[in-house]
Amino acid sequence: MPSTDIPAEEQPHIDAIARAVILGFEQIPLFHMDVLFYRRRLDSAIETISIRAIDEAIAARWNAHEYVRRGDRSAAPVWQQHGMVADVIEELLELAAPGAPGAPTLGLRPSSSLVLPGCGL
Repeated sequence: MPSTDIPAEEQPHIDAIARAVILGFEQIPLFHMDVLFYRRRLDSAIETISIRAIDEAIAARWNAHEYVRRGDRSAAPVWQQHGMVADVIEELLELAAPGAPGAPTLGLRPSSSLVLPGCGL
């Protein structure tokens, strides 16, 4: 029987993913890609989490109207962060709510490694 023990160094990252799911992120299956992808909608924003490895994750917030046209590659997130899974998820969850004072609003140049799946909303 396989072991279910999670290495201690991975536990904070697993916990961060679980917290994101509790807060409304849904895992979106991406076939033929070695990445875990999560997405949630918040008012006028879409937030995404792309995970390739414990130390290779990207979280982003998009204006919803920009997210739906992301296939043309001119769409840009209003916030993105690269790094360890737990760190980028924590930073994303700490952002001010869309439309609130301090919330990011200006488009950024998207990372070349940012996953942009062709999934519908």
